[in-house]
Amino acid sequence: MTKASKTLFKKKASQTSLLRSFLIVFVILLALPVLGLGVVLATFDVNDHREALAQTLSEKSGRVIKLSGPLRWHFSFDNGLSVAVSDITFGNPAWASRPLMAQIGNVQLHVDVMALLQKKLKVVALEINRADIQLETNANGATNWSFETKKAALPDGGEKTEQKKKIANAPPITLDVQSVTITDSHVGLKGKDGKLSLYDVPKLTVVSGAKGTSIHYSGLLAGVATEIEIAGGRLEAVTGASWPFNFQAVYGDLKFDARGSLLDNIKKIVIDDYLLVSGASKAHGALTVALTGERPLITGSVKSSHLDPADFKVEQGDEAVVEKKAAGAKPSAEGAPKLFSREPLALGGLRSVDLALDVRLDELIVGMTTLQQVVMPLDLRQGRLTVAPFTMLIAGSKTEGRLTLDASQGSAQMATNVKAQAIDLSQLFKMGGIESFIAGKSDFAMNLTTSGGSLHDWASYANGTIDLSMKAGNLSSSELKQIAGALLDVFAPGIGSLTSTGVKCMAARYQLTNGLMETKGLLIDTDMTTIAGSGYINLADERINMNLRTKPKGVGLGSVVPPMKIYGALAAPSFTLDAAGAVQKVAGLLMGGNGVVDDGVPTMLTVPEGQNACVATLDNPAAAKAAASVTTPLVRDKLDDVKDVVKGFGGNLLKGLGNTLLGQ
Repeated sequence: MTKASKTLFKKKASQTSLLRSFLIVFVILLALPVLGLGVVLATFDVNDHREALAQTLSEKSGRVIKLSGPLRWHFSFDNGLSVAVSDITFGNPAWASRPLMAQIGNVQLHVDVMALLQKKLKVVALEINRADIQLETNANGATNWSFETKKAALPDGGEKTEQKKKIANAPPITLDVQSVTITDSHVGLKGKDGKLSLYDVPKLTVVSGAKGTSIHYSGLLAGVATEIEIAGGRLEAVTGASWPFNFQAVYGDLKFDARGSLLDNIKKIVIDDYLLVSGASKAHGALTVALTGERPLITGSVKSSHLDPADFKVEQGDEAVVEKKAAGAKPSAEGAPKLFSREPLALGGLRSVDLALDVRLDELIVGMTTLQQVVMPLDLRQGRLTVAPFTMLIAGSKTEGRLTLDASQGSAQMATNVKAQAIDLSQLFKMGGIESFIAGKSDFAMNLTTSGGSLHDWASYANGTIDLSMKAGNLSSSELKQIAGALLDVFAPGIGSLTSTGVKCMAARYQLTNGLMETKGLLIDTDMTTIAGSGYINLADERINMNLRTKPKGVGLGSVVPPMKIYGALAAPSFTLDAAGAVQKVAGLLMGGNGVVDDGVPTMLTVPEGQNACVATLDNPAAAKAAASVTTPLVRDKLDDVKDVVKGFGGNLLKGLGNTLLGQ
């Protein structure tokens, strides 16, 4: 090696040694604060200042905050600075329903030390365990989670102006939370109406990074297994101009997916599209939720090709089921359940939100029937709901109407008007979940008003009219016999031997006055007999008192067929025959009576084809009475024919009368 090359090698070696020495010194200089921090943490007992720290937090927040448990901290190169605090309580404002807003068993923070030196509180992880938190909003809109923080006072004195400027111009301490985990906790939400909703939080995680935020919840809501997953933008942008998100939730068998954004500092939620699926039912559309008014305003659309409310019934937990059974229908004195519950309806929810929704459903299942092409514009403002005009097809027939429900005050007011033409009557029965004993194209009109806070109230204070008419149809005796049993054979001879019989016409009119539903005309004309009805249903007491009279289409037979009485509890009525009246009529005939007896069944009028003879007969009682006066009376030379007829069904008649009279 030449002298020059040796000199160059020594020079490079010297430079390398100098660089290495410099790096070592630099690392030592960086490590000294960290090592010093470790020494301080190891020798400094923060519990000596715990009361002062709690006092400062209380003054800053305007609430009483207590740190009853020990404070522990730890430092490591892997996790940075960790602080653990146990047994923390946050006081409530004076108006709240309980002294404490929150009780927390344990809180642990993992802090980035280097960020802290730059006045940035970067929480690598926040862990909360065994928390009991109740968030409340009072009637005036005040919330218990709003804190009136106090600003630090600036130094006084003109000679300290420079210090004031430094404090005023100092960069703020920023908060950057990267991960939050809440376990084994409970959260309560109490609204303006005083209703408290409780939620268990077995595990909730929030992870925030450069690519965005992930939120996951797993646990039970109202006893139902629930999973919630939210993927959105960076956490610090939640309160910005726009925060996009994807939302997925599974609640029992219900699945909900949505895509949208939080806008304008969470003042508006825009859901560009959503999909709700449960069983065979699906609903989709778009929604916008405005949060700046007195109450949330939800606008948008709900569309579905098939919707069955039964698909959305969620099997709740044991506690919820027990509560539901306890609040169920109570039996009446006769042991029959009440049809109209006295339990208050949850109408207060109508005052907590405003709606403007366009609802369009291809199929809607109601009871045992299917409504098609349902169009229902919903408008809810300040507790006043309007559904008008709504239209739908029932068995291919158009039905239209309107409904208003005013729940803005204590006692709700409801009004509804519904009209349908050429609708299959059996479908109206099936909407109530029962099989129909009569089928045919009918015209239907209902105009009702009512008020109250329960179904019993609505039934008790109902006023209005119900009109139903049918030109032709079929009567199923098999279904009737399930209602009246063997009495049908006596009440309407001949019908019981047929599977179904033709109905020439029908008309039914009811007047409701404060819950009393009176028959203003009930007439059914079949191939075998004519049936007329009278009486009432007391909806408040849920009791029925009706009489059905029949006139079989034979010579004078209407004089001997007894009326059928329907009475007792509306949910489980009793059926019997007017035995005394039947015996008197039979005796009168056999003793030679003329057979002209007012049996309460009008004589049907003859009308042009296409018109309803039952409607015409009810509308013209004088003409029906005149037609009855020219009916051929039963004369003595036809008495033998009558006796033969009586023998044909008299056995059943007398047997039924005997059973009735003897109470069997």
